[in-house]
Amino acid sequence: MEKISKKERRARNRARREQEQKRKQRALRYQRFAKLTTGVIGAIAIFGGIVWLIGQRQFLPPVDPVGHIEVSPPSHILAEPMDIRVFKHMIEHADGSGPPGVIITYNCDDFDCDSNLIARLEEIVRKNPDRLYLAPFPNQDAMIVVTTLGRQEVLTEIDEEKIFSFL
Repeated sequence: MEKISKKERRARNRARREQEQKRKQRALRYQRFAKLTTGVIGAIAIFGGIVWLIGQRQFLPPVDPVGHIEVSPPSHILAEPMDIRVFKHMIEHADGSGPPGVIITYNCDDFDCDSNLIARLEEIVRKNPDRLYLAPFPNQDAMIVVTTLGRQEVLTEIDEEKIFSFL
């Protein structure tokens, strides 16, 4: 066994401790990096999942009055989309009082509508002007949607019987 001086022993021990400290610091940096990477990947996965779920949801008119304003539309038959807050007020109660209104919405921007679809829907509204409303609803995921408080009926064509069953 070789003889080393006390000074050399201290130097070797110091070097060993420094090496051990560097190894622990590298391991700690690796653990921090692994946690950060896992957190970032998890956050991206959660965000991506939320975006995917939102993309899967159908965009239809609302069925609840939350966020409505106490304003009625100028007419029961509208050529322009109804303000969503007014829409919610009308499904709460037609013309601002009484029973819930029934709103027929259509989307002829994204769907191939018959040339007389809107005229036929207007005629249905004229048959029952007390509670029925008609308005375009751009970007809805259906050609025709009949909405009242708490429920909807999605139609691919005009079905007067289904519309009047809402009343």
